[in-house]
Amino acid sequence: MVEGLAKAGVNVIRLGRPEAVRPDLARYQIENAIPPGATKHEAYEAQLRAVRYAQAVCATCSGSGSDFLDRINFSAVMLDEASQVTEPMALVPLANGCQQLVLVGDHKQLPPTVVSREAELAGMTLSLFDRLIRAGVKPYLLDTQFRMHPAISYFPSLSFYKGLVKSGTPAAERPAPKGFAWPIPSVPIAFCPSPQDAMETNDNMSYSNKVEAERVMKILTDLLQAKELRECNIGIVTPYASQVRLIRSMLRARGVRTGVDRETGEAGVEVSSVDGYQGREKELMIVSTVRANNLNTIGFVADARRCNVTLTRARRGVIVVGHASTLSRDRRTWGPWVRWVQKSGLTLGVKGRREDIEAVRAIEADVQNAPARRLVPPPRGLVPRGMR
Repeated sequence: MVEGLAKAGVNVIRLGRPEAVRPDLARYQIENAIPPGATKHEAYEAQLRAVRYAQAVCATCSGSGSDFLDRINFSAVMLDEASQVTEPMALVPLANGCQQLVLVGDHKQLPPTVVSREAELAGMTLSLFDRLIRAGVKPYLLDTQFRMHPAISYFPSLSFYKGLVKSGTPAAERPAPKGFAWPIPSVPIAFCPSPQDAMETNDNMSYSNKVEAERVMKILTDLLQAKELRECNIGIVTPYASQVRLIRSMLRARGVRTGVDRETGEAGVEVSSVDGYQGREKELMIVSTVRANNLNTIGFVADARRCNVTLTRARRGVIVVGHASTLSRDRRTWGPWVRWVQKSGLTLGVKGRREDIEAVRAIEADVQNAPARRLVPPPRGLVPRGMR
């Protein structure tokens, strides 16, 4: 957000831990307002002036409640990722004289993370954003996405937003990255089915899948060897903490950087859970769905909001590694997606149907300044029951 405001010419100040800011954004940190050799009082006054003269102050919800800001009123507050913030935490930035409030969020994605089961049962996972919608406040739909290749956004728009989300970025501006044998070169989506006997492992706390992790390693290695994408451009997302740990250990064993380079400040390959990737984006995302069992159950992976986040992090390409027969049994989310990529020729080793292949090739950005419309008719049986 700091980067976007700065590019727009807004005088912006960032409050928060200096060590957590990207090197290229460090100049917007409030500590930079302190003149050299200033006393403690002079430093405080300098920072206070910087905040007062700033057009926008960026902080976390908890940071906005610091003693430093007690003397300053903020009549206008914009809360980003509002659907992922607990209600009490959302109230913190509103306490300093808020008169105008804008909540930006997506209640079709993950709710706030609440560790306490008791708090969850008491309703703490309900955000202020969700409460207002349930109370009848009609949200304004930001109906054009500019992050993804139009084909990547096609299924999520149709399945989770009733086809209302348009694409504003032409396909030509999001070419498929080199280093992977895309089933359809002009469509940067691929499903890599794992072997039928590549079963999950349950350690009673979480799930992992070694075969899938090894496949992810091979895909990543090929992409990096092509030298178009750097480590910081690629993300790996998986629903389970055990799989995150397994993939990270494999990366370390292969000498692939996962943390931030202390000299350049550049990030390595980021491996995280679905929750950790909400609100984030990468040029290319590799997904490991993990679940593979004879019972054909996928647990919380079937959650529509979790699937939505998983499939919408990539700008130029998404590669999903998963157990086809297990995922296909899910009726609401992954099952329809697997059937769509199989029919559309986007699954490795599956030919697809000619008419569906032609349809997916034709997906393009929606016409600008025109009513929302889809250039490709919804494939039969794509929209899950209950989402029509």
